[in-house]
Amino acid sequence: MRWYESKRPGLGAEFLGSVHGVMVRIGEAPERFPVWADNPHFRRAVAVRFPYVLFFHIVGDEPVVVAVAHSSRRPGYWLERTQKNEEDP
Repeated sequence: MRWYESKRPGLGAEFLGSVHGVMVRIGEAPERFPVWADNPHFRRAVAVRFPYVLFFHIVGDEPVVVAVAHSSRRPGYWLERTQKNEEDP
């Protein structure tokens, strides 16, 4: 958000709004988003206007977003972080 805000005042808020909008859509109907081909444990939702993808899995009936990942980064770069967090008590 800060990076976008430094490029143009208000752009950071637009970025957060885009991410929030995707999170709302995920919460409304998580199964409508495709399973990620690289790891079917996760589903993916693409942000509008910004090059980000939200990765999530469903725990019980609730979607849990585990990463907001830039689409030009190496696919799955965030996976190691999620595995470390799952190991923490």
